[in-house]
Amino acid sequence: MRRPALTTSTRRPRLLFLSEFLESYARAQLIFLVPALLSLRLKIGMMEQDRFAIKRWAWLSPSDYWPYLPIDLCIGLIVVPLVATILTSFCRPAWKWTLLAVSSALMVLVLFIEQRAVSLLGTFAPMGEVWEGLRWGARNMGLASQYLSALSFVKLLFSLGGVVLCWRLAGWSRTMERLISLKFLRWAWLTAQLIILVAPSVVPARDALHKRSILSQIWSAQLPDGGEAPLPLATLCGRYARLAAAPAPEAGRTYFGAAHGYDVILFVMETVPARCLDLGVSDLGFVPAMARLRERAWIATQYFSTYPMTPRAFYSILTSMYPPDPPIGYVTIGQENGLLRILRSRGYSTAVYGFGFADFEELPRGQAVDKLVTCPNKDLSLTGAWTLQSGDWLKAQVVSDEQCLDSMLGDLSQWIRSGHRYAVVYAPQSTHAPWQSPRAEAVPRAPLERCRDLVALQDSWLGKTVDLLQREGRLEKTLIVVTADHGIRTRTEDPSFRNGFIDDYSFHVPLLFYAPAVLEATAEISWVTSHIDIQPSILDLLGVREGRELEQGTAIWNQGLARRATFFWAERYLGADGFHQNGKFFMWSRLHDTVYAGDRLEFRDADRVAPKSPLFDGVRNEISSMDLLRRSWLRCAREGCPESGPK
Repeated sequence: MRRPALTTSTRRPRLLFLSEFLESYARAQLIFLVPALLSLRLKIGMMEQDRFAIKRWAWLSPSDYWPYLPIDLCIGLIVVPLVATILTSFCRPAWKWTLLAVSSALMVLVLFIEQRAVSLLGTFAPMGEVWEGLRWGARNMGLASQYLSALSFVKLLFSLGGVVLCWRLAGWSRTMERLISLKFLRWAWLTAQLIILVAPSVVPARDALHKRSILSQIWSAQLPDGGEAPLPLATLCGRYARLAAAPAPEAGRTYFGAAHGYDVILFVMETVPARCLDLGVSDLGFVPAMARLRERAWIATQYFSTYPMTPRAFYSILTSMYPPDPPIGYVTIGQENGLLRILRSRGYSTAVYGFGFADFEELPRGQAVDKLVTCPNKDLSLTGAWTLQSGDWLKAQVVSDEQCLDSMLGDLSQWIRSGHRYAVVYAPQSTHAPWQSPRAEAVPRAPLERCRDLVALQDSWLGKTVDLLQREGRLEKTLIVVTADHGIRTRTEDPSFRNGFIDDYSFHVPLLFYAPAVLEATAEISWVTSHIDIQPSILDLLGVREGRELEQGTAIWNQGLARRATFFWAERYLGADGFHQNGKFFMWSRLHDTVYAGDRLEFRDADRVAPKSPLFDGVRNEISSMDLLRRSWLRCAREGCPESGPK
């Protein structure tokens, strides 16, 4: 049976519907114009950071940008408005345009945040990390205000104003109808859509990474990593030993039990790189307490953090494991096994003093510490320390740190006099970067000079602790570890910082390990050591074997560490991971898919490894393999290791 031909009356509603849909689509394109332009600007900025992959570091011309921009035009000006038009096609007109404008404004906000993340860190930030940063900023306005300049706010307001303007223009129904009714403009507009749609597939580009749209890269940063299922402990340890060339646990236990029954104090400073505090130099006059302890301590001159964020760095210190790297918050930071729980099970009183941030507190609570003293300062979010010279935030933080110090000293006196053993962590925050000066400055000084002034202040607190132990007769029976969680991470903290790189400035931190039980003079450790080596060193000296099955570290005096691969994790913060082995440092920038190799953890352009070379593939495979092993290891720590592997 033949299908009847469409009459004029039946075609008219369809044509009317198509005309109305195209009109709505054109309005949506106008509303989403600002985020589309911002994504283009962000793509250009990313390309400028990675000129090597595109044009061997030569300055880029407009013709060099063009092959990589059509995909962003397609996503921003066609896909997003089209999807938005379809999803809102059944809404009332007044609600539709308002909903689209709000969506556009949210996209502008996300792109602004990610642009700041790329500028400060060199990578895109998961929204979970952004949320944690906002929570921290609410408590520390005096520091947080320095991460966002007035010009940044002006740019954000200007962009949001552009969204409002486009929204208002899109709401002028008669004007839009007249423009769309013009045959020339309609065909020109449709031709432009076709060109934008076809261009990404026909325009050649040398670098596949930058052919991805900015929005897809931002979306990828929000997705959780996959991971292996938890494996039997023996399988994990065997793989780790082969991959990292880790020394056997028993190989370096030279001093096992030499400090049996000693007390333990971990003095962990915030944001103090080795450039600020070099404990290997001869003159430590500005830190007399550390100079005093150094006379009978190990000094690790090549000691590194595992992650340039405080909760994750502490995770390694207190568990001897590489930290989790989730995209949303710190949901895997808390777990039962670790240094403080092990010592508590052996009759030690355990306590943590300082910090005062909920996500960090998850770790000591997971280890069931006897006492957690955070000394929150209610003035931190109200001070209005909007300039670097004001020092209002610093004054409030010093008060908070000293309150925690007094609480710790009181507890130490009580435990010592009652003959009770203890293990405590003191984590003052007054050295948090950007470093504020503890003294008036007519002219702002260099960041590292301010850092040393703040370290000198905290050294005086260490001195009070040492004096108390001396008076109570326990200094010779106490292990004292002095270190820092991490170094500098952003250009706001120090304009000389090179973001997007695994760098000495971020990871290299001081380590002083006072051990009067075994040392009569300073002992320098020249090989690379890490936060994961703190717990094994302490427990070896105390003579503890139980509860250490999941350790990835080794006592710092074990010479086998010179051959071990030691890893640095920062993909979700700096966009790169790295490791050291056999005297060489390696880095893989996952954001740009570039590999570097050098003699120092300060990579130069000349250190870039040729793509697809054996070394390039080897570095990527080493980091990827350890990343999978790390995540399987973490699942074992949280869920327990199975007796047999997955089938």
